[in-house]
Amino acid sequence: MKAARIAAALVLLAIALAGLGAGYLAPARYDLQYRDHLNASPCRRFPLGTDELGRDRFARLLYATRVSLLLAPRRAPVEEMRYPASML
Repeated sequence: MKAARIAAALVLLAIALAGLGAGYLAPARYDLQYRDHLNASPCRRFPLGTDELGRDRFARLLYATRVSLLLAPRRAPVEEMRYPASML
């Protein structure tokens, strides 16, 4: 059980570092459009492909991780008040 906790902590740490380092890891800005690559499949330039507006999905995923890391700790106490652990 202890090994599973350590592995989970390492995965969460890697996700947090990827989100915080999005400006360095992302190949492009999250809002930059590549209009000549609409709905592109995954390739070397776009690891997760592009969406219907030509935005890099990998870059958007990394930047969205920042929002999740910012909002999750703020939401957890609210959910704990709504659904206490004693009710489970």
